[in-house]
Amino acid sequence: MMSSRLAAALVVLVVTLAGASRAGAEEPAEPPSPVLLGAGIAVAIGGGALTYYSSRSFKNNGGSFGDLVLNSLGTLTMQVGGALETVWAWQLGESNLSYDVRGNVPLTSRRPLALGALAVGAAAFVAMYVGAAIVAAKEVGCIGSGSKTADEISRCVGDAVMTATYVDLAAGGVLLVAAPVAGYGFAYDAAAREAGRPLSLRARIVPRLVAGGAGLSLVGRF
Repeated sequence: MMSSRLAAALVVLVVTLAGASRAGAEEPAEPPSPVLLGAGIAVAIGGGALTYYSSRSFKNNGGSFGDLVLNSLGTLTMQVGGALETVWAWQLGESNLSYDVRGNVPLTSRRPLALGALAVGAAAFVAMYVGAAIVAAKEVGCIGSGSKTADEISRCVGDAVMTATYVDLAAGGVLLVAAPVAGYGFAYDAAAREAGRPLSLRARIVPRLVAGGAGLSLVGRF
């Protein structure tokens, strides 16, 4: 399972960087095709379904190496779907920047949005590995218990695999939202830098009266 996640991360990196190569283009960026977004969502849902199905099969059939292979394949497929979504979002960021420039709209940095999404995605990614470690420890406990029968051990391990699957699906769902949002924000700012356009955060610190005293307040909008 660990190797499949590493491969998935590499796929996300390679595909996203491929989309990033368009940021320096001088031609007006066209809006991305909704087909790409739909394909990414469909692939991600299919990968999640395969992950869940293989885990249920592993639990109900007493454990199978083939089910574990399918589980890893489902996780990888889900991440590929997320990569497609991220490429679509990256292209959307470029397109929106091009549209704002042509419309002479004041440009606002999307970096805070991208960094927030990146932080959420990183937390979900860490949760996947923490959950996997906890479940692995439970599996070792199931197998190492000498007082259990083979059937009881099989059910115990199956329960642990299902728990890992629930953690993966939940964290994966968060990543499927966070990654495109981060891609959009970074693409918008990258395209603005390539075009030599200044960006504003539209945020400032001003004095503010509050009940019982005074202080400073961060106001504005991103």
